[in-house]
Amino acid sequence: MFNAANAIEPGSRLDTGRNLILRAMANADAAILKQSRGIEYDQGTIICEADGTLEQVIFPLTCVLSSISTLSDGTAIETATAGHEGAFGLLTAVGSGVISARCQVQMAGWAVCVPAKHYVKLFHASEALRRVAMLYVEIVMAQNVQSVACRTSHSLVARLCRWLLIMHDRLPGKSLEFTHEFVAPALGANRTTLSLAAASLRRGGAIAYRRGSVTILNRKRLEDTTCECYFNTRHRYKRLFGA
Repeated sequence: MFNAANAIEPGSRLDTGRNLILRAMANADAAILKQSRGIEYDQGTIICEADGTLEQVIFPLTCVLSSISTLSDGTAIETATAGHEGAFGLLTAVGSGVISARCQVQMAGWAVCVPAKHYVKLFHASEALRRVAMLYVEIVMAQNVQSVACRTSHSLVARLCRWLLIMHDRLPGKSLEFTHEFVAPALGANRTTLSLAAASLRRGGAIAYRRGSVTILNRKRLEDTTCECYFNTRHRYKRLFGA
């Protein structure tokens, strides 16, 4: 999982407070950081495959992770994402320990990794830490329900705006590096319809793009065009974590 060239050893200085969940857990029990390790991931890196054993609980700082399920016909569907507001493996670690979907890096950047065994020990020992984990799981479950409703009820343009806003919230700056292949599974779209939706936003002055990169020109226009699902998710995080 770790690339030694891009890793920071346990105890080294790293802005762990950037991750909302890790910050809340550290406030509940600082021991969560004792064996933590920073790593820089490249875009497209497969962290683990479905049915693999979870070895690390991952808290993204500047990267974004995707959980991707692949159907028998090869169709890839993004089932969840995690940026600096979330984590990967919080519940799996204390459950079966077996990963249900491939975890892949959608946007390059840094993350903090905590050995699963260390996390499980703390989870069982700290009621305050368990509460943080359960609040996050509650949000993820609500997001999954919202996403199903969003895919069946809202236009592709509105869903693309939602995706862009979520990525913009997670990543510094106005430019987002990604390809159609990465975005399509998240939106349940193909490359052709996704290109048409992006072209519509470009004509409206909301974004500019070239191959592999999108620049947010007018965030308010994206907010005016997106669906209610984006704001509902933001409200949940603010209500439960104050951010």
